[in-house]
Amino acid sequence: MTIRRIANSLSRRLSLTAALLLTGLLITAPGCEVIGLPFAAMDREEGPQTFAPKYHDMEGRHVAVLVLADEYVRHRFPDAAVSVSAAVSRNLTQSVPGLTTVSPDQVAEYQKQNPFWSAVPPRDLITALAVERLIVIDIAEYRTQEPGNAHLWRGVIDANVAVHEAEATDPDDKTFEEHVRAEFPESTTVGLTRGDDQTIQLAVLRTFARRASGLFHEYQE
Repeated sequence: MTIRRIANSLSRRLSLTAALLLTGLLITAPGCEVIGLPFAAMDREEGPQTFAPKYHDMEGRHVAVLVLADEYVRHRFPDAAVSVSAAVSRNLTQSVPGLTTVSPDQVAEYQKQNPFWSAVPPRDLITALAVERLIVIDIAEYRTQEPGNAHLWRGVIDANVAVHEAEATDPDDKTFEEHVRAEFPESTTVGLTRGDDQTIQLAVLRTFARRASGLFHEYQE
């Protein structure tokens, strides 16, 4: 190999090393809001990924979406349960042929009138709401900030999504259950230095609703 070729080879390797080091700095820089941009660009170049439904019997069904949240979430984010129910219901009606849902307002009113509804057997909830499918979203984590750091914003909704069927041999048994998690921003391991509760909630809710409803229809992201 000639001296010129060796020089060119070393130059290319050094350039690549510099690029990787720069990417690493961007990823680890605390509070840096351009974090993950190289990877986001790579994702866009690869195009959206298609996900197949994991449950296949929602078409033409009348459905209620109930959201269960613990006391901390209800106190910190009073509208969280209604917002999640409404967003998932809306995505379902827009994406699953013939599917109809009990209005989120009606679901919220039922939950208000029955504060211990989570202890009611699913078969009785199905009867009370007059539905064929009952979707219960049990929230395990719901937040807008990094734990222990009020200066970094990072939205998380983590939940189990279960389905009960009216015609099942035992409607109290879950016919289907899947874990769904959404984060915002997703392209970084560090939160944003600027934000607010409403903006972060809306952003992470959009992703969560897409993924939760996407359990029942094909979708892309």
